[in-house]
Amino acid sequence: MRYINIRFTIITATALLTLFLTGIPQEASAQTFKKGLAQYEKGNYSNAAEIFSNIQTERARLFAGKAYFGMGKYLTAKSYLADIGTESPNEIYLEAQYTLSLTDFQLGLFGDALNRLYPMKNQQVKTQVVTDGIQLYEDILGYLTLNQRK
Repeated sequence: MRYINIRFTIITATALLTLFLTGIPQEASAQTFKKGLAQYEKGNYSNAAEIFSNIQTERARLFAGKAYFGMGKYLTAKSYLADIGTESPNEIYLEAQYTLSLTDFQLGLFGDALNRLYPMKNQQVKTQVVTDGIQLYEDILGYLTLNQRK
């Protein structure tokens, strides 16, 4: 009987740990994301960042980074956005790269910003973020002096 209780406790602990590590169930996560998005759209970036930081999806990481960017916390924004890699859905990856380039620009890392934006010129599908990225690339080049471009 004691063996069964120990085993049950281990199974229960494992199930709870799994639930904790996988985050909020999908439906609750979607509802929470909507709440975060509403806060983000109202300009309540601090509340939005807190909500998005507790959701374990790439889309939530993107919006957490964007919220931190909106608060002027550029290094924190970079830490969230840099975790979104090329294996992510293309639209999320490109938006993360665009926001990272804005962050780099704000930090005075003009070369890094240009390096993030340059690949957008080769995108087959010219979405709004790609078009904005190409325009920002041109704007940064126009902003920099010849010596800064070197």
